[in-house]
Amino acid sequence: MATVTRIPVEIDEASGEWRMDGLPMLLLPREDMARLQGTVAGGPAEAAWQAVARRSAHNWCATEAQRSGSDPVTVVERYLENLSQRGWGRFELLYCRPDDCGAAVRVYNSPFALVPGSEARACRTFVAWLEGAMNWACSDPDYLAIAEERCCVAGGAEACEFVIRPSVASDDD
Repeated sequence: MATVTRIPVEIDEASGEWRMDGLPMLLLPREDMARLQGTVAGGPAEAAWQAVARRSAHNWCATEAQRSGSDPVTVVERYLENLSQRGWGRFELLYCRPDDCGAAVRVYNSPFALVPGSEARACRTFVAWLEGAMNWACSDPDYLAIAEERCCVAGGAEACEFVIRPSVASDDD
């Protein structure tokens, strides 16, 4: 049985702009978003797409921490809950270790894995969001969070699974 969660949407009558939690929003079919991501994946625009996604996650977490005063693990949990509420799938945080940028996340019902003809690692858009959130949460400035999609529903897995691990940040990278 489906659970109904009411999320307040503010609509500016003059501009038609939708806002949720103070953020401007667009409403479009999941399949359209998944197809758009699919056209970017593997192409020259993918790096730019991922950079924007990393920044977006980092900024969301920083804003939420300032607003709520919550600890990093709670903020990351809230970020994933927010993504779940907005239709990106159901995110489950398996563990989160801000001391070394480590985390694991499972995603059920990803829109990217449900598009016919999806690749075995179709959900790599989530990689940048997870890296951005964990880079914000990481307490060691010498570490940089690197996420990897380990398995995907598009490849036959029960859920899409991601592992975030630390890498050493340096000027040589």
